[in-house]
This record gives sequence, structure tokens and C-alpha cells, in this order.
Amino acid sequence: MLDEFLEEYHFDDLQKILNNSEDCIHYSIHVNFLDLIKENPDVGRKVLHNPRHYLPLCNASIVSVQKKLVSGKQTVKSRVHLRIIGVPVKEHSETIGELVSICGIVVRMSQPVVTKLSKQYNCRKCKHTSVVNMLWERNVVPLLKECKACKSSNIDQVSSLRQESCSDHQEIKVQDKSQPDSNSSSVTGWQVVLLDDLVDKCKPGDQVEINGVFVKRWITSITEKTVGSTFMLANSVSVHRKVSELTSSTKEMKEAFSHFWEAHAENPLVGRDIILASICPQIYGMYVLKLSLAVVLAGGVTKTNATGINIRGESHLLMVGDPGTGKSQILRTATRLVVPSIRTTGIGSTSAGLTAAAVKDSDGWHLEAGALVLADGGICCIDEFTTMSAHDRACVHEAMEQQTISIAKAGIVSTLNSRCSVIAAINPEGGHFKGDEEYKTRLGNPLISRFDLILLLKDSRSLSWDSMSTKHILKAYGRSPDDASRRNSNEGAESNIWKEDDIREYLAHIHSLKPLMTEEAEKVLQAVFVHYRYDPKRETERKTVRMMESLVRLAEGHARLMYRSEVILMDAIIAAQLVGSASGLGKEVGSPFPDDPMANYYEEGLELLHNIGLGELRSFL
Repeated sequence: MLDEFLEEYHFDDLQKILNNSEDCIHYSIHVNFLDLIKENPDVGRKVLHNPRHYLPLCNASIVSVQKKLVSGKQTVKSRVHLRIIGVPVKEHSETIGELVSICGIVVRMSQPVVTKLSKQYNCRKCKHTSVVNMLWERNVVPLLKECKACKSSNIDQVSSLRQESCSDHQEIKVQDKSQPDSNSSSVTGWQVVLLDDLVDKCKPGDQVEINGVFVKRWITSITEKTVGSTFMLANSVSVHRKVSELTSSTKEMKEAFSHFWEAHAENPLVGRDIILASICPQIYGMYVLKLSLAVVLAGGVTKTNATGINIRGESHLLMVGDPGTGKSQILRTATRLVVPSIRTTGIGSTSAGLTAAAVKDSDGWHLEAGALVLADGGICCIDEFTTMSAHDRACVHEAMEQQTISIAKAGIVSTLNSRCSVIAAINPEGGHFKGDEEYKTRLGNPLISRFDLILLLKDSRSLSWDSMSTKHILKAYGRSPDDASRRNSNEGAESNIWKEDDIREYLAHIHSLKPLMTEEAEKVLQAVFVHYRYDPKRETERKTVRMMESLVRLAEGHARLMYRSEVILMDAIIAAQLVGSASGLGKEVGSPFPDDPMANYYEEGLELLHNIGLGELRSFL
């Protein structure tokens, strides 16, 4: 069918197959469907509408072309496959039997097994060998009653197990989690069967694109009722190791972002505060918290050191707060601003639910991905973190620092990726803060040291604060006639508020920036680290060497948030103020937005430079 096409466009692939000395392994040639339909429309349409019949014929074409090209010590390989990629047809309810494409996250994976996909029968009369292939609709290899050549019933099944009759077999479950709101209860999932060299091509947590054909399987249960199910027989698997659904912005959006910052070139912090005010605008104030959340969502730059070890760029945020201070609302907002995102609660998750679990069913053991694995490339928001047991919390240590999860369960040994930011919320021990006493949590010091930022959300019970908060809440119901407090709230001018879609697009776009550290910023970060490292008032778990890496990540995150390609002195000072204390910028986390953010920055920047002994850098403010 495709002899000329393969010889012209995939000559190099054929030569690699012929030159390989291994005869018993599987070989694949990946063909883009758009190229195939352009060069050979007839074959392209046949493969699209009846792939189970025509794809084996395409595989036979690969063998026939090899016979034409073979020379010298080259050998013809029979275990070859044509893999179709780039199929434009997406899955829907009327695509049974056609070649379609699905995209999603691998959430479950079985152990590889060897399956017999065909049987051979020898005819004692005409000596013909008949081959019967797997009937996927019934999940069995049917028995043959007569010879396919002479129709004689005098046939014998070949009892010996041949290599060409068996295939590696693995089942995975792919879940569509591309929606920005991961809280949707209607999530599409597909069961996918991988064969031959597609086995172990992906693992739980991977974002994949699979091209294949859906098959309706009918199985008779113990109660003699026929039960139907649908699965995909995969033809090709493409793995995207770390993908955000919004990795590239449109040209119009990029121009809009550039014009926005050009308009705020003289007062960049005013522009930044407009973005911060657009984050969860239904909550009044929370200036420090929204700044911290934006910096964490912007993220730092992932690096590789001289020994080849990756240094994480994702920051982790812990909110310790009284009940009713908006922790859960902030977590819900964060999940809508980043894709992929997972939101869960500590009381509803075990270590397996956060990391991975080995599950046994009628088909054997399967490896299921937990929340941290499914959030790879995004964020994982965990509410009520302290309701988990100490053992369960200890299981996330590796995930938060090394960004991997090592699994050794039920004979399944694997390492899964969890390259995500963790945003957790807890209540202080006792349920609420007690005056100015030092707060306590049930989290151990090793876990606390892995959080880049810890913010204290206290219910201040201030009459003026309560008055402004209630007015802000009543505005949502259209009952408050007083708009005088709008300037001091987090909204600013309502016309300047960004939509959530714009913020989501902006956060995805700035992840492509890789800001470089300037000399002034390096000096500040080093001096801040030494200052806090030997501060006797700072908690022991908050002055480990990890603090230096946290400062760098937060400074890079602020530079990204400000749409810059360099980490300047401003970014270093903001990062130092955020890490400086559990209550952020030396003020209440729930404080309203400053009237003049630039003047506020100059004042606090001078104070910080004086405290760390770098007063000579005041000219760079």
C-alpha cells in the first residue's frame, strides 16, 4: 500500500531498521497523518476510517520495502509497525472503529504482561498453516474449526508458543484534566491498551497524546449478563513530560501585556498591584498574601548544576491562619489560575492519595497516581494539611524537595515526577492564635523547612478593619452605598481589574521568561541570608541553607511577575521582605493595599538595606 511513500519519505528510518542486528525486537516508523493524506489521500482515508484492517497492510508494506532495499549483511525485520501521529480527529461518541486522538494525564498503569494474540493451526490434509488473531470485542482468540485453505476439519492446533504469536501487553487509564477548573465532577477517562514497543512508553502523571482506535468489548459476566465497555487500542503514544495547557500566548495577548507594562513604566509597582488586586477580588485586602501567592505562581527558574542534578524552581507556600481568614478561598482561586492544578484536603488524603498507590483488581496490580503526581507541571493545593497523620505527611518530603516520588510497592518499582508547587493551609495548634504567643503547628521541622514562605493569617478583631471588610462584602450584594473605601481595598479602579482568563494567560506566558541575576541583587540576597541565618529570634527550622534557595526562587518569581528578564534590586528586596518573617512585609498579612506602592517600597527598601549593612546600594532603589 505504501511502498513508494515509505521509500521516498522514510528511507533513513528503513535503513536504520535494516542495519540493526536485533531481529526479535519491535521497530516503529512514525508517519504524520497530514503528510500521509497529502501524498496519498486514498490510503490516508482508508487508514482513518478502517485502521484495524489497513494498518496491518501498511506494516506489510514496511516489510516489502525492506526486501527491496536489503543488501550486504542487512536483515529484513518482520516485527515492524507504522505509527500514525498528528491525527486531527478527536474522540467523540461516534468514533468506534475509526482512528482518533485523545489527550490527557495518565492516572493508572498496570504491570506489563505477555499476552497470546494469535493461534496457529496445521492442516493434516493440505499442510496449510492457518492463523487466528485476537478478537478484541470478546477478548479471546477464537477456536478454528476448519482449514482456511481447503475447508477441511482435519486440523491440529500448534501447541508450542511462538514468539510472533505473543505480544507485550499493558493497560493504562488516561484522564482528561485539561479544564482550568479541576473541581469539575464530570471528568472524562479512557482505558487504553498498549502493545509491543508502546509498553512502558509513559508512566502515571505524564501528559500524553494517544492515537488509536476505540473498540467495543462485550464480556459475559458470572450472572450470564453481557456487559459492554469501551477501550482504545493504541497505535502511537506521544509523551509531554512537563506541559502547561497555556504554554504559548497569542500575539494579541503578548502585545497587550507589553502595552500594559509600558503604560506603567514609571510606576511599575502600581501595575503589579493591579494584577494582585485581580486575584480573588471578593476578599478584602490581603495585600501580602496576594503578593506571595502571585510570586509563587510565577515561579522561579529550574536549573541544572554541574553534576547534572536539577534544582527546583517551584516555590512552596504555607498559610497558617485562624478560621474564616480566607485560606480555602485563596486555594480555590489558585487552582483556577494555573493548569494543571489539583485541590485536595488532608483529611481526605492518605500518603497514597497524595503520592501513588498500588491497587489490586481482577487484572492484577496497578499503579495509580496521587495528587502530587497528577499536578506535575502545575500546583497542588492542600487544605487542612495537619489533619493528615505524621506518617502520611512524611511521604511528601521527597516530592517537595527532589520533586520525584519513588515507588516500590507490590513488585512495582518506579520513580514518578512531581514538579509542582505545593500551596497548603493549616490552622495553628489549638484552632486559633492566642494573642502574641508564638504559634505552634503539628508539622515537623523537616517539612516546615521545605516551605519557601510561611504566612500567618490572624483574625485581628479590629473595629476599623471589620467595618471596611463588611462594606466590601455587602458590595457584592449591591447593598452598600459607600464606595469611599474602594481606593484602600484591593480592587483599585474596577475598570483596571483583570479577568481570571487574562491572569491565567499571563502566568502561563511569563513562565517562558528566564530572568538573570544582577550583581546588586546577588549582594542583597547573600547579605539577607547571613542576616537571617544568625538572627536569634528566627525559628530554627526557618534558617536552614534552604532559605538561600528560597530567596533566589522568590526573587526570580517577582522578576517574572514584573515582566522582566533580569532580577534587579527591587526583586531581591521584595523577596527578602517576604522571607523576613512569618508575617510578611513587617505588617499584617491581611492589610489593605498601600496608597502609594512606590513610596512604600522606597521607605521599606532603605530600612532593609540599612539593617543588612548595604546602605551604599540606596542609589539603585
